[in-house]
Amino acid sequence: MNFIGLIRDIAGIFIFSFQLFKEIFRPPYRISLILREIEFAGVKSLPIIALTSVFLGMVFTLHSIRALSLARMEMLVGPSVMLSFARELASGFGGLIITGRVGSAYCSKIGTMKVTEQIDALYLMGISPVHYVAVPKVLALMISMPLIYFFFIILGMIGGIISAQAYGIDPSMFLKDVHSWVGISDILLGIAKSMSFGLAIGITSCYFGFSARGSSEAVGERTTESIVFATVMIFILNYIISRIYYLIR
Repeated sequence: MNFIGLIRDIAGIFIFSFQLFKEIFRPPYRISLILREIEFAGVKSLPIIALTSVFLGMVFTLHSIRALSLARMEMLVGPSVMLSFARELASGFGGLIITGRVGSAYCSKIGTMKVTEQIDALYLMGISPVHYVAVPKVLALMISMPLIYFFFIILGMIGGIISAQAYGIDPSMFLKDVHSWVGISDILLGIAKSMSFGLAIGITSCYFGFSARGSSEAVGERTTESIVFATVMIFILNYIISRIYYLIR
């Protein structure tokens, strides 16, 4: 992707986003399509989310124990781990995993529809491709991501407990002060990030799919570019939302 192409894609994403937001509120509301996409984006992502969250909780707890034990503050391992998951890790890692699994699939699927002229066929039938193809996917990601966020926290906590027990920290000690460290505002921050990441992944993957031109090779290239773009968007949004959070507190 060269500089001119990057600027063109950024402008294209803004235009596509404006069109998407107009289509979201326009009937018909295809609930069955949204539910099908929620199953694909959310339910079928749970195995890889579970595996990632458990081991992330284990390794993050391991590093926390090694660091906090130097100051003899092992009782803060659980609260620090869970606060990190609530504010950053669950939403961020969840977004990255969904980008690789779901975002790439959406982009390649739409790109294939584009180069095989299925998108043009929808236009000929008087159906808006953005409304029929993109809207259910974006809404499904926005709904699924907060659910994945909570699932990530729960499994990360289990992984943390498993890792902490190897160092003599039992579950009651691990969870002792979590409630006083992790508040409603931290959970709301994580939910806001998750929904924003879901929106960004959905818009980016759909835009790059619709903008595919030529052959199947071009679809592969656009899919790779969509993953890179969505990943960068997650990190940018993560900073912006965190900055706003600390400004209003």
